[in-house]
Amino acid sequence: MLLIGIILLACCGCNPRMSVLNGKYESKTLEILSDKPVDTIWLSITRLFTENNLAVKKVDRERGLIVSEATAFIPIYTFEDTTGNLIVPQAWVVLKKISLKKKEWVPKRIFGEWRIRMSEMGNNTRKIEIDPIVNCSYYPNLLTSVETRGQSTGALERLIKRSIGKTAND
Repeated sequence: MLLIGIILLACCGCNPRMSVLNGKYESKTLEILSDKPVDTIWLSITRLFTENNLAVKKVDRERGLIVSEATAFIPIYTFEDTTGNLIVPQAWVVLKKISLKKKEWVPKRIFGEWRIRMSEMGNNTRKIEIDPIVNCSYYPNLLTSVETRGQSTGALERLIKRSIGKTAND
């Protein structure tokens, strides 16, 4: 009977609440069009990675692919306020708040990886597709671990857009 009580207490009292992101973030791959030469685009993207401490894991010029290393984002993440605005507007990553019994959990690991693919469209136009992946881990105690996906705020994507082109919707 005691065992059943412990199991019920564990199941009913330990379900964390996860907020919903209300802001507007790219939920699909962002596409940028550019008429700049391929070499200029490659140089611009790799320079932006270097300037922003994103190590390059893979470069495959033949396939038009640049992938960043999984990079820790603990210093530059944020949450949303109650209206869906970023609390830290310059952050690169936004996370859902997780809480249990009104106590908010603090993320312990946040890693982001950006995959950038470039392809020729014809008429001297290149399409650059940017696909960020953000993973976050919360460890509120020694027995609990919660993994969740974060979201890019679009900060890196805006830097790339400014340096090489315009979005496909422009």
